[in-house]
Amino acid sequence: MNNLPQRLKYYRRQIGLTQEATADALGIRSQNYAKYESGERTPKDDKLIALAKLFHVSFDALYTGVERSLTDLLRAHLQRAVLGEYDGFDAFESDMSMDEGYGVVSACFEKWDSIIQTQADIFYSVYICDPDLQTLIELYRMCQAVESDGDSAKPLILSDGRMPLHIPKAYKLAFCIAVSRYLAETDPDIIWQEADKLSDTRQFSPLQYFAVKVFVPFLAYIADAVEFIADNSYMGDFEYTFLYDAITPPDDDTSNR
Repeated sequence: MNNLPQRLKYYRRQIGLTQEATADALGIRSQNYAKYESGERTPKDDKLIALAKLFHVSFDALYTGVERSLTDLLRAHLQRAVLGEYDGFDAFESDMSMDEGYGVVSACFEKWDSIIQTQADIFYSVYICDPDLQTLIELYRMCQAVESDGDSAKPLILSDGRMPLHIPKAYKLAFCIAVSRYLAETDPDIIWQEADKLSDTRQFSPLQYFAVKVFVPFLAYIADAVEFIADNSYMGDFEYTFLYDAITPPDDDTSNR
C-alpha cells in the first residue's frame, strides 16, 4: 500500500469499522473522513495520531507505511536462529504472514521470481525452481564472490523494463527469492536433514549451520533495506531500496542507476 488513503482504508477494515464509526471516533463529519480515504484531504498530525490509536497500529505504520517493528522482528528471528532456539520455522512464517511490511517484501520477490524465470530460465531451473540447501549455499557464495569481483561472475543480467540490475544486485535478489521459496515449500524436517548432512556437528548444530550459511544473510539483506526505508521513506519503496540502495556497493557509480 503505497499511499496514506490506501492505508487508512486497509487498517479501518482490519478492525471492522465503517467510515461513519471512524469519523465519530475522531469527532468529525463522515464526509470529511471519506475525503481522507479518497485522497482529497490529508489528516493533520493530531488526527493521524488518533487514527493510529484507533486502528491499533504505530504512527509510523500508518503515516509512512513502515512498521518499524518489522526490522526488530527480522533481527530477533535472526538472533534466535544463530542461537539455535528454533525447532522449526513455524514461528517465523507465522510472524511474517501477519506483518503487512513483509507482505510488500514477498510481493517484490514474487514479481522478480517471474522475471528471472522469463529472462534467465536455465539459471532459474538450477537455483530457484526447486532449491535445496546445497544450492542455496552455492548461490550465497556467488553473492559474496560478485561483491568482491563482479566481473568474474557468470552474467545474470535482469531488467523489469526500467533498467538492468548490475550483477551483484541480481545475484542477491535471486538468493533471497530462492531462500523465500525454500522456507515456504520445504518441511522443517527436510531442512534439518540437509543441514545435518552438510554441517560439522562438532562446531554447529544443523539449525545453526543453516542459520549461518543461509538464513542470517537472507534476513540481513531484507532487514537492512527495511531499516533504510523506516528512516527515509515508506514501505512501498522496498523494491527500489533493496535493488538500488541497500545492496549497491559503496563505490558503485550512481550515474549508472
